[in-house]
Amino acid sequence: MKKLQNKQKKESTLNSANEQAATDMVGGQANESKFMRVYRRIPVLMNILCIIVFGVVVVLMVYYGLRWGTRHNKAIKVPAFIEMSLEDARKLADEMDLELVVRDSVYETDIAGGLVVDQMPAPSTVRDVTVKPDRKIYLTVNAYARRKVKVPYVGHVALRQAINQLEREGFNIKELTFVQHHADIVTSQSVGGRTITRTSDILMPYGSGVNLTVGYRNGHHITSVPRLIGMRLHQAQNALWTSGLNVNKIEYDSTVTDLKSRRIARVYMQTQPSKKGVKRGTKVSLYLTCDDKLIDSLSKISDHNAKYLDEQRKLMEQEAQEEARLQEEREAKRREEEERRAAEAAELLESIEAVDGSTQIYGSEEEAKAVAEATAAQQTAQQATSTTDEEEFF
Repeated sequence: MKKLQNKQKKESTLNSANEQAATDMVGGQANESKFMRVYRRIPVLMNILCIIVFGVVVVLMVYYGLRWGTRHNKAIKVPAFIEMSLEDARKLADEMDLELVVRDSVYETDIAGGLVVDQMPAPSTVRDVTVKPDRKIYLTVNAYARRKVKVPYVGHVALRQAINQLEREGFNIKELTFVQHHADIVTSQSVGGRTITRTSDILMPYGSGVNLTVGYRNGHHITSVPRLIGMRLHQAQNALWTSGLNVNKIEYDSTVTDLKSRRIARVYMQTQPSKKGVKRGTKVSLYLTCDDKLIDSLSKISDHNAKYLDEQRKLMEQEAQEEARLQEEREAKRREEEERRAAEAAELLESIEAVDGSTQIYGSEEEAKAVAEATAAQQTAQQATSTTDEEEFF
């Protein structure tokens, strides 16, 4: 009896499950058929709706993905690392979540070793320069010691060529000395008290100054001072050296406060005005500023006086060349006089030798001297006669 009851319960449970499954299947078919009926009725609209939904999802993903990847609204103001030691710069960069990379090193004698002299990107006084976290800042650092370079031999070449060759090898001009010579070429050079020859193999620190001795032709010792106002320091130095002039003092005004301003400072005044004629080797002092208005005003004054000074220089050059011509004429006359005296001395020597020979002929020294004096008097009279004839002819 109990077995029969359990079997009836199992059958009823199985029937109920089958009925529920059948009911769910019928409902799903009803729902699916309803969606399919709408899709079949307006397929274009349904496709457009799907595309729009998909596009909105993609745009939202890109927008929020970029915000997360680029760290939107997370910007760091670039600090000034210039004039800081490399160790201090690294500490500050770590605090501000920045990365420093030393891309180059230079050597400047008036700056301590290990200081930052340039950076990229650099801060600005006009606006704030900002970067993202973990951004790399590239630094240029002043080296502790200079590497040594072989000093090139620049003898027997023109001054401009010698300067260019020295600068390519990393050297500067310390002092130019000029001597009169048959050509405008470098006659000798020295560095650190040592003379450089064609076979020299001397190593000197990069950026050392070289002394050059340069020749100039007679009457060409006057040179024109170049216009330096508005130039950067290196440009002004090169212009002076090329013109045969030396650099004296270099001074900065109050507008030059750091290394960056020193690099962009320009000449606003020079001790020898533009176009003035001066002797080769003259020293010129340079004064630099970052004040553009001051540079423009003094530049106009310099241009106003340049024409007059250029005319004066031309007169000086003409006078120097005329003096050189007269000096050459005096030198030629002096050589002629020396040659004449040498010829007279040779004739006198011959006459003395003739007296010695005449002593044997005439028997006594007195008679030989008398004959020699008579012969000399006759030659003198003939010379005087020829001179008088020449004067009358001219």
